[in-house]
Amino acid sequence: MERISRFLERHQDPVSRNAIEKDVEGKATAKRTAIDRLIVEGYATESEGARGARLVQLLRPYSEDTNESAA
Repeated sequence: MERISRFLERHQDPVSRNAIEKDVEGKATAKRTAIDRLIVEGYATESEGARGARLVQLLRPYSEDTNESAA
């Protein structure tokens, strides 16, 4: 989740899920799960783009350190 959050921090505009999966290292299924969790937990939002693209935009940065201390 943190790698995806950092990737999204570098982009001001929403980014497609495909671009995230292509540019962030890791297994595709883990990246999809991480994107979904970022959205569900309020770190990111998803909107519909051109030709049915699913665009993701960061609302607030996610950090493993911050998340562990909140638990």
